[in-house]
Amino acid sequence: MYTHSVNSEKRQDNLHELEKENVELKKSNEILSQSNKFLKQTQKLLLESEEKFRNIFNLSPEGIIIFDNNNQVLMHNDGVREIFGGEKINLKGRSWFEFCTEDSIKVIKKSKKELEKYGISKNVEVNLKIENHLIPVKLDIGIMTDNSGQPFGKMVIISKKSEDKQIEFIQRAYEQLLKEKVEGLERTDKLKDEFISMASHELKTPLFPIKFQSKTLLDETYGQINEEQKNSLEEIYGNCKKMESLISDLLDLQKINLGRLSLDFQEIELKKFMTDVYNENKIFFDDKGIEFSNGTSDSLNFKSDTNRLKQVFKNLILNSLDFVSNDSGKIQISASHNENEITFLVKDNGIGIKKEDIDKIFEKFYKANFSQNREFGGSGLGLAICQGIIDILGGKIWVESSVGIGTTVYFQIPFNITNQNRRLRRVRQNENSDY
Repeated sequence: MYTHSVNSEKRQDNLHELEKENVELKKSNEILSQSNKFLKQTQKLLLESEEKFRNIFNLSPEGIIIFDNNNQVLMHNDGVREIFGGEKINLKGRSWFEFCTEDSIKVIKKSKKELEKYGISKNVEVNLKIENHLIPVKLDIGIMTDNSGQPFGKMVIISKKSEDKQIEFIQRAYEQLLKEKVEGLERTDKLKDEFISMASHELKTPLFPIKFQSKTLLDETYGQINEEQKNSLEEIYGNCKKMESLISDLLDLQKINLGRLSLDFQEIELKKFMTDVYNENKIFFDDKGIEFSNGTSDSLNFKSDTNRLKQVFKNLILNSLDFVSNDSGKIQISASHNENEITFLVKDNGIGIKKEDIDKIFEKFYKANFSQNREFGGSGLGLAICQGIIDILGGKIWVESSVGIGTTVYFQIPFNITNQNRRLRRVRQNENSDY
């Protein structure tokens, strides 16, 4: 009797502890909501800073043109129209060199070394042409970069040669606004990193004791439980696991969207890697009549992120498990390669995907209506995460499917895709540009 009384008290204590953890989880959700409001306020400040730039851009008496790395005009202000002498002129989408004489193009290209060295080339004297009229002007050309420091285009300030002071004023104003915008973006990036770190801690931490205590009670460590208690505890434990998975998916997707997903490139032997993938996922097929196989025969070494590739495979395999029959289902993984790429696949003989749904399945939270009398699990984030990871690895992912026959998901990555290779590729693209 005494032992039974002690066990009962322990069960009550543990249930009480679960209630306390539930309160803590609600507090964490409130903190998350407050952090989200703070991020929105920061975004508003950035938009205001951008609006200042647009006002100066639009109201400047100088002609300002912004064009991309292919010399296509992205935007220009009304000052350009005044210089060209036409109210209705629109240069957007046209090549910048259309409006330069051949001699002027040579002069501009000569200024490329100065531009690459200092980021700006000043007082470039050229003749612009419009409807067979030559307009002598002076150009100040500057490289425009994104938040990661990569050039995405150039800005040209056009003025008549007697207006140097006005040019200096516009340049100073633009440089100040650009500085404010960069500082704002840096602050936002810091907030984003802090948000991810906080969300990971605040959302996951309360789940661990809830999961642990419910599992302890389920294992009857403190004494027997009745059927009703067991059902309730199984529901708590199962929902904790689902919540952990959902939080991990949300955080991974947030990192992908913010460009914060970390990668760890290592040397990988393909055949061994595929054997590991098979062994690590066959646990999901226990107690099911589903055939799981590995059809890989190729053997080679390549560099990639082992854990991220395994994450893609796990998501795709679990997705296939939802759509195959427990009696006659078949799921196969495989890998092959050519001179430049490795192609992986996950193939099943499930119910298939309708043609109109194939283009949508990589959207976040998308779940197709398969008109089947069966509930399908998952958060709707797995395929979006797969696509994000493969994009970061420099590859592509696609689906082939027939209703009633099955689905094959392919993903392809290039050999030895490293951060250095990506940077070199961008440099070569810039070198191959006309200007």
